[in-house]
Amino acid sequence: MKRKWVDYAWGALLILLGGFFLANNLEIIPEPSVILWAGLFAAASLFFFGVYAVSGPRDWGWLFPALVTAAIAAIIVLAETGRAGPFLGSLVLWAVSIPFLAAFLANRHENWWALIPGWATAVLGTIVLLSDAVAGELIGALVMLSIGLPFFVVYLVNREHWWALIPGFVVSGIGVSILFATRLRGEFVGAFVLFAIALPFLAIYLFRREHWWALIPGGILVSVGLTAFLSGFNVAEVWQERLLGSVIFLGAAVTFTILWLQRDRQPTAWAKYPALGLAIIALIILATGSTIEYLWPLALIIAGLWLLYDNMVRPPTLKS
Repeated sequence: MKRKWVDYAWGALLILLGGFFLANNLEIIPEPSVILWAGLFAAASLFFFGVYAVSGPRDWGWLFPALVTAAIAAIIVLAETGRAGPFLGSLVLWAVSIPFLAAFLANRHENWWALIPGWATAVLGTIVLLSDAVAGELIGALVMLSIGLPFFVVYLVNREHWWALIPGFVVSGIGVSILFATRLRGEFVGAFVLFAIALPFLAIYLFRREHWWALIPGGILVSVGLTAFLSGFNVAEVWQERLLGSVIFLGAAVTFTILWLQRDRQPTAWAKYPALGLAIIALIILATGSTIEYLWPLALIIAGLWLLYDNMVRPPTLKS
């Protein structure tokens, strides 16, 4: 029955619109004024709100045309009366955000995704409103933080969405780093960003051990972040090259060692090979200061020789 009334309403609206534009093209009625256009958009908004009320809250998609047409009507009136400003753009962004937020509140488990665009556009609308009174770096940070926050909410609503931690931490970390960019050295800001990107992978590994793979990007990012952090200190050039080069490989070696120690619970027995190879490379760099451009080919040769040796000594597999 509801659907039938909606179809009737749509039919009546289309007939009225068609008649209006036909009469205007035939010059039966004069060209509509700006205020009349505002009234038409306001009437359209009331129509869509009525359809939404009849259809029920689950048909939240009707809120998009209802709120957007209402925002357009308000913008026309405000601009015509000389009260223009950045807040006019905010009206459109808020009109787009509200239906998404309504969808999320109507069913948080099924419509969890709607929180992300809903919250982001709502905050962007607020930022546009404050754009003339807030510093540029603060606006950039707020934009990134506003995008990152709903991902954390998505994870808190349903812990099965563990992947949401990754974009949440990455985008939020970039947002915070924008605030630090003018106050800290570039090396420290870069290290902070890398740590922020590594954090969700480490959190996934700690709380969801079946995703043991998350330790690899997390550990390597922490190693690279430590390198960026240490590069911000004044150390003798010869020792800085050795220290920074060895930290990356040593951190990666520790990462694979941790995985190897869990071989009884996870399929990570293979991790001892990269752990040992990376540790040897780290010690060589620390002791001799050899550059990576010479060590990588050497590491590939050693890995190839090991595979050949392992293939020769391995007993043949019996075919069934």
